[in-house]
Amino acid sequence: MCELNFGAKLTALRSEKGVTQDEVANALDISNKTVSKWENGSSSPDLEMLVRIAEYFDVSTDYLLNVSRKGSVNIAEAIDREFSGIGRCDAVLKIFELEDNIFASAFGRMGDLSEEREVIPEVFARGPRKIISNEYVYQMNVGSENLNMSCSLFRNKSNFAWLNDEESIRRMSDLFGFFADKLSFKICRALHSESFPVNFTAKYLASAVGSDEEHVTELLEYACRIELCDKQMAHLNDGDMYVYTSHGHGRILMLLSVAYEHMCGKNCHSYFNGGSSKMIGEIKK
Repeated sequence: MCELNFGAKLTALRSEKGVTQDEVANALDISNKTVSKWENGSSSPDLEMLVRIAEYFDVSTDYLLNVSRKGSVNIAEAIDREFSGIGRCDAVLKIFELEDNIFASAFGRMGDLSEEREVIPEVFARGPRKIISNEYVYQMNVGSENLNMSCSLFRNKSNFAWLNDEESIRRMSDLFGFFADKLSFKICRALHSESFPVNFTAKYLASAVGSDEEHVTELLEYACRIELCDKQMAHLNDGDMYVYTSHGHGRILMLLSVAYEHMCGKNCHSYFNGGSSKMIGEIKK
């Protein structure tokens, strides 16, 4: 263990949890001087105590130990250890477990929320796609100039029964029907743009997408049905009219991104483990 790095890690975790050295010491049944020595790098905990520290801060022991000289975890090495020596089926379950824990780890203890900068991942060097495709999981990562996305699909307990449910089919058809009109794509681009206002009229949107107000109004009414927009009557200087509200919708933007990748993406892979995607188990009649 690198004591200095462990000390910095411990100090950061204590700060994020909002506890003092005394509180950590009381929780671990040790003296506050011991905690102080760990943080300043003059001593380090034994393995048993390391486990207790990890449990107290709700992190893994690897998180405490696997720290580089720059104070950051080597992601590739950490993931490689997670998958070392396990079988194909266990690997699928591990992927889901890791993705589930990413949310809490990456965003549950975020630091400075005030930083403002454009964040765009780098384009994959050898090819825009990384794909795993088999009967247990479909996972696709895309890193290109046009699209950055990571998505995974696993089997489920209902065995995709909703694909045969009439009410589900009706509601999904309603969603896809919205995009039967080509203007809907331009509207979606406007509604998901930072520069476009959250509250707007059909006339304003029509001007933004270069279409007539009547056509745009029809599509906005449709957008309200699929929960992309809300509307309310407003009393304005020009008379009573509907004002629409939309903060965008990540799932709809993701749906469009998957459609774009499927129909327009460059079929070049930096990693491809392909096979059958027959993920629906035996259908019982």
